Amino acid sequence: MRFRSTKRIGAAAVAAAALVGTIAMGTAAAVPGHHQATDPNPTYKPVAGRVTVVEPGQPQPHVTLHPVYKRGAAVPMHVAHWKTTYDDGVSWNADVFVDYGQSGAYTKCSDGSVHYGPAVGQGYWAWGGNCNGYGTITEFGNYDQ
Repeated sequence: MRFRSTKRIGAAAVAAAALVGTIAMGTAAAVPGHHQATDPNPTYKPVAGRVTVVEPGQPQPHVTLHPVYKRGAAVPMHVAHWKTTYDDGVSWNADVFVDYGQSGAYTKCSDGSVHYGPAVGQGYWAWGGNCNGYGTITEFGNYDQ
C-alpha cells in the first residue's frame, strides 16, 4: 500500500474501523484455505483505502502486530512473503503475499502515533507507510486480528 493521505481520528472511530481477520496457527501448506506464493513473476497490487492514525495516548484497536522492522527480522502471520523494497527511516515500501485471512500494514512513528493501512485479503500487494509529519519510523510490519 502506498499511503497517500492520512486522517486523524479518535478512539471511537478506530474501534468502529473494519479491521477484520482471523488468527490461525500452522503453516500455509498444512492448513486448508491457505495459499502458497507460486507465481514466479507476480504483479503486486496497490492497496486502496484510507490510513487510520491513532494519536499518542489513544486506545489502540484490538489487533495483533507482527513487526518486520526493528532492525531485526520476523516472519508475519498471514504474510507468507515479505520483501522490503524501500526504507529511508521516514517512509517504507514492501512487496507482500497474504496467504489467507485479512492483514494490513502498520507504521509506528517516533511521536507515538501508529498508522494502520486498510486490511486486505489473499493476494500479492504493494504495501508501504510513512511518518511524514509524525517523526521517524520506529517500527513497521503487518497486523491481523
